[in-house]
Amino acid sequence: MVRNSVAIVPDVAGEVTDVPVVANTPLKAGDVLFKLDPTPYQSQLDALAAQLKFEELRLLQMTQLQLSDTGRAFDVQQRQASVDQLKAQVEGAKWNLDKTVERAPSDGYVTNVGLMKGARVANLPLSPVMAFIDTSETVVGVEIQQIYTRYIEPGRTSRSRSGFSPAWFSPERSSRYWTRLRPARCRCRASP
Repeated sequence: MVRNSVAIVPDVAGEVTDVPVVANTPLKAGDVLFKLDPTPYQSQLDALAAQLKFEELRLLQMTQLQLSDTGRAFDVQQRQASVDQLKAQVEGAKWNLDKTVERAPSDGYVTNVGLMKGARVANLPLSPVMAFIDTSETVVGVEIQQIYTRYIEPGRTSRSRSGFSPAWFSPERSSRYWTRLRPARCRCRASP
């Protein structure tokens, strides 16, 4: 059986405050893998929200002045651009704050959990903090003699038996296959 392994790399850098997962324990999609200290991201969000509130007030004042023919349209446009820019920065800060909690991408389990409270992690793709094994889909790889590959077609129902687990898996549908010169190889997807 083949399962996908996902390298877990945090989207933001920070200090680890909690690691509630245990290695090789089943997890559901959305379960918390670890948490980072949200303080720097919360303070950044609060500062941007305060700046946005001030800029919106200034935009309102500039708009009122322009409507009474004592202000310039340029000042209103400049304040509007500033408000739009701060709104975008607030959205980015909210995203960063949300990413301080890393969640399981799907059903599965984690391995190689070397992460501890107090550790510092970075969002570098070359240094994953743990490996996540996706169990939402299992791929069964089989080796078949070339003579029997004539019966294998995508979507065709088949039955198989394993020497490791002699129970019948029935029915399964093959999704794609590759043929090679002796022996042929087939890749089938097991249905849950």
